[in-house]
Amino acid sequence: MMAKRAILVILLLGLCAGCVPLATQYAPFPESRDQAPVPGMARLYMIRGYIFYLGSGGGNQILDNGRMVGDLGNGTYLCWERPAGEAVIDLYGCFGPCGKQLGSPMVKVELAVESGMTYYLYMDAISYQPKSIPHAEAQKYLAEYPKPQMKSWSDAPQVKAGRSAEPAAPAASAPAAPGASSQPPSMPEPGKSVSY
Repeated sequence: MMAKRAILVILLLGLCAGCVPLATQYAPFPESRDQAPVPGMARLYMIRGYIFYLGSGGGNQILDNGRMVGDLGNGTYLCWERPAGEAVIDLYGCFGPCGKQLGSPMVKVELAVESGMTYYLYMDAISYQPKSIPHAEAQKYLAEYPKPQMKSWSDAPQVKAGRSAEPAAPAASAPAAPGASSQPPSMPEPGKSVSY
């Protein structure tokens, strides 16, 4: 009897692991993560930590100034470049894989980004409020998590009226620049719009 229960538990856990949505990215993915962002651009990473079982069936849709960037699942990341200036990152929540419509609004993050800089934002299934993390910590996640699946803009979810569905500014390769990585300051109280 115990052996049957153990087998059933293992099968159920295997099924749950198969339900984990992967990251899908609609914005152009930078050609090389090892090079500095294109001149005049900043690079952003949105990383969603992996937590076994907890929140594994839900996803998050990420918009940058109203432009669809992509969908995040448990243990995934997105990477895109955008012009320097004020970035307003909107997170929407989906139960299960994200579909063709936006999910429920969750969090808005305001971030002043500088040309040539790289920003790492991390969230998990317990607290969807992104926080900045250092370069070294981000590299551990990026080495472990799969690169997002790239899809065309015609597959992107519908964006509400008043929002642009245009892609983030395209990425192009540029020569590496020393000291291109930076982290924004720490996050204030969760559940509010955040300005870095």
